[in-house]
Amino acid sequence: MKHFNDGNYKIAAGQFHRISVDKRNSFSDNAQYWLGECFYAQGLYKQAIVEFEKVFAFDKKDKYDDAQLKLGYCYKKLRNSARAIEEFERLVQYYPYSEYYELALRELSYLR
Repeated sequence: MKHFNDGNYKIAAGQFHRISVDKRNSFSDNAQYWLGECFYAQGLYKQAIVEFEKVFAFDKKDKYDDAQLKLGYCYKKLRNSARAIEEFERLVQYYPYSEYYELALRELSYLR
């Protein structure tokens, strides 16, 4: 996290990747999410999408709503409003108790 917070996204991405592929590591799901954040922070939205989508392959679900929100933002950044709407709607539908629920509703109101 220090490398990420310091803006050293490539170094952070390498470390997050190493953790994410070790399924025995209890932080592998979080590392996968933060790997997506590394690409997002660099403006590499298509690669960020690939990494955020991998979060849903983990049994631990604590980063699902985070990844879902970021998928919406990635598509918004790529100017794909239709897909961004789909992703934000998915958050509203599947994660109604998420801390991001109201934020997703706000994004939907902007995009529609």
